[in-house]
Amino acid sequence: EMFVRQFDPSVSEHVVIFAEAITTSIPWEGYRSDVLEATMTAAASIAQHALDLGYKTGLVANGVTSLRSSYAVVPPSSGPTQLTTLLESLAMVHPIAVRSMDQLARDRRGAIPKGSTLIHIGGIYHPRTMNYLGGLARTGHPVIILHVGREDPPEYPEFEVRDGRSVFLDPLRRDRKQDGKSEFSRPAADTSDWNDLPVTAAGTSHRGGESP
Repeated sequence: EMFVRQFDPSVSEHVVIFAEAITTSIPWEGYRSDVLEATMTAAASIAQHALDLGYKTGLVANGVTSLRSSYAVVPPSSGPTQLTTLLESLAMVHPIAVRSMDQLARDRRGAIPKGSTLIHIGGIYHPRTMNYLGGLARTGHPVIILHVGREDPPEYPEFEVRDGRSVFLDPLRRDRKQDGKSEFSRPAADTSDWNDLPVTAAGTSHRGGESP
């Protein structure tokens, strides 16, 4: 199946995760802590999964403050400290982004190696970032969208879209209703079965969700 093929050394030995920190279409009105946590948890889990399979794994995260901008983009590597570096970067993410992920990736040399598989994780889809990923897809980069937002997954004909809500978002929402918790907790590096995530059929383009 497509998701498995894109994690194939014959396709690419590099994986770059794009973790979207913005969770609503109007960020200054607040943020969805469950979507942010689902995004960071999914990013941490995929990072560990890819590294376990031997891939050089990197990260672009737009919610890291300017004071720690060096953590916003982590070039792909498979070194022994790479998972720790990736998790530290994800732990610094906040729900406010000054720059879009395409800007961050363009400005960091070596952020996107040739032919690398790109995985966008989040619930909001910034037009600039999606146009950037579309351009990379046309040059041979496999692109996967892992949707963890509250709305239905977007439909991008040029990408593979995976609905990750049942794995990453729905359990959080159930737990919070039961426990009465609303605070955002930082990600843990647990691995899920990516092959079970449903694929959304291609259709007309969609550009993210609305605030509640």
